[in-house]
Amino acid sequence: MTLIGTTGSGKTTLAAQLLGARRFIVIFGVKGRDSSMDKFLAMGFHRIPNWGYNEVSNYLVLWPSIKGYNHVAKQRDVFADAMDAIYRQGGWCVVFDEVSYLSDTLSMDRQLKFMLQQGRSSGISIVGMTQRPAFIPLAFYDQATHLFVWRDNDRRNRQRLGELAGNASAVVQREVAGLARREVLYLHKDTGYRVRTTVEV
Repeated sequence: MTLIGTTGSGKTTLAAQLLGARRFIVIFGVKGRDSSMDKFLAMGFHRIPNWGYNEVSNYLVLWPSIKGYNHVAKQRDVFADAMDAIYRQGGWCVVFDEVSYLSDTLSMDRQLKFMLQQGRSSGISIVGMTQRPAFIPLAFYDQATHLFVWRDNDRRNRQRLGELAGNASAVVQREVAGLARREVLYLHKDTGYRVRTTVEV
């Protein structure tokens, strides 16, 4: 599942609602301070600084401390170790809060693609959230079954979204440009089904 929208559009709210049926969830928190992660903690998720799952909780926020650019390499190592362990354990629903950060800043395209392409064989579900669809690995579209897209005025972002829609490319790009505030376009990648709905934050 991939959710694409600006800050405050409702990605976190929708993700929290959709994740309710999962038994084992880990959310990768990437920012030093993040009200979105605070929302998950308020819902009963437990913050861990690195992967060392010890049955404290089935609902985790993997959120290593980052105090500046010099901590980026450590942050990358924490996430890479976690992805490796999660793949071996299987059964987790993994939520990547900001895919473009993992892809661009942490240079983790290879790990992300591996999880997307191989994770299902280990019973892993993946949820990717981003503000910039033009700058995330194409696998987040190719491998996603469910896409949720909020209004986007950036032409490059809309073109990337249009690539997914095949013959309906122009229609999807127009719909995304015309979405109202809090309105989201849902696309089922396998069937081509799409519908507009509203997310209350």
